[in-house]
Amino acid sequence: MRQIIELLQKNLSDREISSVLGVSRNSAAQIRQVSDERRKEWDELLMMSDDELYHFFYPDKFKPKSSYALVDYAYVHSELSKVGVAGVLLWEEYCEKCKNEGEKACSYPTFLSLEDHMRQPENRSYHSSEAWGERFE
Repeated sequence: MRQIIELLQKNLSDREISSVLGVSRNSAAQIRQVSDERRKEWDELLMMSDDELYHFFYPDKFKPKSSYALVDYAYVHSELSKVGVAGVLLWEEYCEKCKNEGEKACSYPTFLSLEDHMRQPENRSYHSSEAWGERFE
């Protein structure tokens, strides 16, 4: 990325940069476009660290990862459908697994809230086969 910026600073075209560096023409064009949109001079960009440049050109890809161990919600959902299995038991099992693997477990409320988001919505409306106005007996 830094090499592309240096060649853009020397007013080379996107095609020339592509042939010199062996990168796609679109990569050079994208860097030129983003720097123009955000009104940054080439000298300013070259003074940035590699991490700052990456964050500047690819802000969506520079997001922190979750600090908690992943939960297998397919397993949780299948276990909750069994008689006698409660969410707190599954959470305790998850915590034990995290402890054994040296990972950080999420809290019980977080565990439940994430499971609720993963669950398929149920159709809870009542549909009657009776015609309107007829009584149920």
